[in-house]
Amino acid sequence: MEENEILWKRYELAVNTYLKYFDVAIRLNLFFYGITGAIVSYYFSKNANGNMIEHALILPIVFGIGFVALCLFANSALGVSKKEI
Repeated sequence: MEENEILWKRYELAVNTYLKYFDVAIRLNLFFYGITGAIVSYYFSKNANGNMIEHALILPIVFGIGFVALCLFANSALGVSKKEI
């Protein structure tokens, strides 16, 4: 194989990896907003006590913290691909 072809294959692999990471991030973000919206909608439809909102939002807060941690990890992991590209 010619060296130019190898470089193009590596470039294609790096771009496809980035696209997969981006797709996962978008899907997780949509899932996060869907869960948060459902919990808040349920809370306001039941017109519950004022102290129940703290308990209802624990799950979205945990998801949000996990999502931030995942994005920070992905950002550091993509540093290698960024140098290659």
